[in-house]
Amino acid sequence: MDWYTPPETPPPPPPPSKARCVMGALLPLALHFLFQFIMTAFIVAPVIFDILSENADIFFMDSPLYTRAVMDATLYSGLVSIAVFYFMYRHRLRKSLIASERARGPAALLLTVSLIAIAGNFAFVSLITAVQDLMGTELPTSSLDGLLEGADPLVLLLSVCVAAPIAEELCFRALALGNLRRAFPFWTANLIQAALFGVIHIIPLQIGYAFLFGLLLGWIFHRTGRFGAAVLAHIVFNTSNILLGLIPGIEPLMNDPFRLLLLLFLPSAAVLFLGIRLLGASTGGGETTAQNGTKNL
Repeated sequence: MDWYTPPETPPPPPPPSKARCVMGALLPLALHFLFQFIMTAFIVAPVIFDILSENADIFFMDSPLYTRAVMDATLYSGLVSIAVFYFMYRHRLRKSLIASERARGPAALLLTVSLIAIAGNFAFVSLITAVQDLMGTELPTSSLDGLLEGADPLVLLLSVCVAAPIAEELCFRALALGNLRRAFPFWTANLIQAALFGVIHIIPLQIGYAFLFGLLLGWIFHRTGRFGAAVLAHIVFNTSNILLGLIPGIEPLMNDPFRLLLLLFLPSAAVLFLGIRLLGASTGGGETTAQNGTKNL
C-alpha cells in the first residue's frame, strides 16, 4: 500500500478584473497630472502674477520670464514623475502586479528603433502641416508652441528631450500598458494606453499624432521586450522634432502642402513602413507576456 500522498498544488490566483487593471493604468496618469499642476502652481503662477503686476499692458505669454518658468516646471515635474514612476514600476514587477515583456533580439535593434522614431516624426508633422496649409488654418500643434524659441537651450534639452520622454514612457508604456496587459489582449491594451497618451496632450491636433505615436511606442515596447527601446524612440522623436525646424530651407517647404507631401511625407512614411517591417521581422512574432519580473530595462 502506498502511504505517500503528494502535496496538493495550490490553485492559481484568479486573474485581476478588467476594472482593477484600468484603474491601475489610470493611477500614474492622475499622478502625472498632479505633479504638473503642483509645479505650475508653484513656479509658473507666481511668474505670471509678477509680469502682470509690473506691466499690465504686456501679454504674459510673450515674456521670456514666462517661457523660462514653463520650461522649468516641465523639467521639475518630469523629474518627480521619473522618481515616483520608477519606484512604482520596480515595486509592481517584484510583486508581479504588472505584465512585463521578455527581451528579444540584440540590444533591441536600437538603430532601427531610432530610424522608426525619426521617420515617424517627420511623417506625422509633415502630414499635419500639409493638412493645415490646405485648410488655411494655423492651429497650434503643441502646448509648447511659441515657447521653444525663447527657452534656455539646456533646460529645453533636459525637459523636452530627456525628462519628459522617460517620465511618459514609465507612465504609459511601463505602468499603464503593463497593468492593462494583465486583463486585455495586447492590441486592446495598446489602444487604451495610446488614447490616454493622446488625451494628456490637450491640443486637438497633437492628440491625433500623439495617439498614433503612442500606438507605435507600445508596439516597440511589446516587440523588443525592452522598456529602454521605447524610451530611446521617444527621445529621438522629440529631439528630431526640434531639429526639424533647423533644417535649411524647411520653412518654404512647410508652406507648400503639395511639395511637403511629396518631398517629406511620402519618403518618411516609406522609411517608417520599412523600419516597422524590419523590426517586426527581426524580433519574431507571438505574445510575449511574462508574469514574473524582468531586468530588461
